[in-house]
Amino acid sequence: MEKKYVLKTIISGHCNDVRFVTNIPNTNDIISSSRDSTVVYWVEKDRNYVAHSIFTIKPFCYLNYLCWTYDFLGIENSFAVACQDKSIRILTINSTSIQQTINGHLNNVSCLSYNTKKSLLASGSWDYSIIIWDNDKIRLNTLKYHTASIWSLIWVNEKQILSCSADKMIFYWDFEISMPLQSFTGHSDCVRSLILLDSTSFVSSSNDYSIKFWNFQENCFYKSVEAHSNFIYQIDGYHSDYNFIGSVSEDGSCKLWKNDILMQKIDLPCQTPWSLKILPNKDLVIACSDHNLYVFTSNENFTPNEEYLAKFYQALNDKAKNSLSKDVNHSKNTNGIDVNSLPDLNDLQNGGTQEGQVKLIKMEDESVTAYSWSMKNQQWDIIGTVVESPSNNDHSTKILFEGRNYDQIINVQLDGRPNMKLPFNYSDDPYVVATNFLEKHNLPTNYLEEIIEFLNENMKNSSKNITTIQSDKFFPLRKKILFDASPIVKINEKVQTSLKAKNSSRLEDFNKLSEIIKEVIAKKSTLTSENLNVINKIWLELDSNNRYPLYDLIRILCLNEDACISILLLDDNYMISIMKLADILIESSTIPVKFGDITHTDRMLILRIFSNILAASDNCASILMEFIDLSKFSVIFYSEFLYSNDQLQISVSTLFLNVIIHLGSNISTEWLKFLTEYIAFFMRKYENLCNQSCLRILVGFGTFFHNCDSFKHSIKSSSILPDIKKVLFSLQNKDLFNSTVKDCSKCLNALLS
Repeated sequence: MEKKYVLKTIISGHCNDVRFVTNIPNTNDIISSSRDSTVVYWVEKDRNYVAHSIFTIKPFCYLNYLCWTYDFLGIENSFAVACQDKSIRILTINSTSIQQTINGHLNNVSCLSYNTKKSLLASGSWDYSIIIWDNDKIRLNTLKYHTASIWSLIWVNEKQILSCSADKMIFYWDFEISMPLQSFTGHSDCVRSLILLDSTSFVSSSNDYSIKFWNFQENCFYKSVEAHSNFIYQIDGYHSDYNFIGSVSEDGSCKLWKNDILMQKIDLPCQTPWSLKILPNKDLVIACSDHNLYVFTSNENFTPNEEYLAKFYQALNDKAKNSLSKDVNHSKNTNGIDVNSLPDLNDLQNGGTQEGQVKLIKMEDESVTAYSWSMKNQQWDIIGTVVESPSNNDHSTKILFEGRNYDQIINVQLDGRPNMKLPFNYSDDPYVVATNFLEKHNLPTNYLEEIIEFLNENMKNSSKNITTIQSDKFFPLRKKILFDASPIVKINEKVQTSLKAKNSSRLEDFNKLSEIIKEVIAKKSTLTSENLNVINKIWLELDSNNRYPLYDLIRILCLNEDACISILLLDDNYMISIMKLADILIESSTIPVKFGDITHTDRMLILRIFSNILAASDNCASILMEFIDLSKFSVIFYSEFLYSNDQLQISVSTLFLNVIIHLGSNISTEWLKFLTEYIAFFMRKYENLCNQSCLRILVGFGTFFHNCDSFKHSIKSSSILPDIKKVLFSLQNKDLFNSTVKDCSKCLNALLS
């Protein structure tokens, strides 16, 4: 008997659902794609996986399928990424840059398959089509016979291809012919995934909860397994024994099969395991909606890591607690419902009067079940068990549906489709609920606004009291933030100490200058070009590790508007000029090895110099914005190096906030584009930010949305809003953030509602 699979490691790094995972051919290294717009190349190291490369495709672009493409388009070690923006991106593990972009589909690209013998790439889309691309990006053929989204493709040989779709059909094609050679029917819902067993047979999985086995000689399946209790998103087979199959499902589990015999069930801590891959060493990798990848092994020599096991089982327990309903109180009254007064099952013989009418029925065990009337089918459909509200203060009736409690469940019928259940709680964000509903049922995004409006109406009419949050508690912020700590006397003493250690001849000059600086700070004197010349000469004389007191000195001087303007007007012959400081910051933050003698303290103080200039006066801020344009600010705000500790994070986030305040409502198209992309950057980074940094960026966003009302409305009607809402919800509920960050997140959520 084969050894059971056990948890090997947990791979964390994505900040949204991990939608797909596959391996680099002939290795156990993997690549994963996510809704956070990134692909990550993970390398196995010491029984764990580390991120070797991160590929950012495009802000707010969900990524779907990944396909290894070898040397397609002449690009070595390449792979293709199926994107929500209708494109296919070609990348290589040799570089983090996008190598090629292929356009041609009219909707979300959902799946890919590569023909190694012919160097052909097949792509399937929500536009119902399959496109065959050659090695020059030329479209060889478009296969259009499906009547719904394409979900999976596999090349059977160098000419034939197999496809499956939300139309419940599986087609077998010759890629040069625009009509299917053969069709396979048998699934009763969307067909999600395909794998080949051998040259004569294949396997499919479906939203009908089944896995079916087929051969190419017949049009019907020869074996069917009711494999899961919810949608089956993907199946995969072991490369040397395709009778060994894994499947992942919306029921939160992965199951392992030998032919049609269940070998093992693995419960997962996520709601949705989207994808799985069985590696050459037979390890199993599962990509999940909780932003993680879980790796399991059946290696009998492996000893599980206790830390990972504890984390895994804690997450499983948390999931179970969230979905576990309290037993119905079997006394005379439950949640205000008099159980004894309810009708029994016989009452369902009486028809309903309107679509979606709900009827509560007392069951034989005295539990209460909710039914909903379908006008189309003229029957009562079961919704779920009515349970006790989880809150002692909330006496509203809850309905158990698919393992969770909901305030309300409504029937949705679109374009003649069967009724679909839409469950929600009155505290839910309608954007998030609607987006998840569309994806679950494979519905086009043009229904989004209609469903959101319907949810808003139902939530508005609910009896639940919802607290109104005033967004003006945090934004718009009008006053820029200054870094004015550190007495000038202490800073002068640090400079003097550095000069004494150097036995510098400039010590006497600085002793005289220090008195002048005190007068300048007190606004009793002005800073002359001669004074600045002395500071510049001292900068040149000091070692790089001892220059930070001079940066601190400039930071304090910039609190005085006249002194600030004098510093701003220095030409780049001065090492303390703004242009030089910007170059030092940008170059040392993008090529830190080359500028290894520039310390974190130096970077922090230069950032604070820029913040103080922005805060000194509108005139100073305008001059700075001319010297440091958007391209340079982009490098600064996107530099991973400037988020490496709390003090740097606070410094760069304060600069961001001060820039937003200065821009006001006069924001150019270029800045709007940057700020949109920076939202995506923040959504990937927020869990690694300290409280103060996170708060200042949130206040910056809130101030931006308040100042630019038209952009706020465009964000509210865009496809990225659900992702923003999810991050804000996460910020409100994660223990690592303090109450101020949580309150600010609530206010920003209110501003976008």
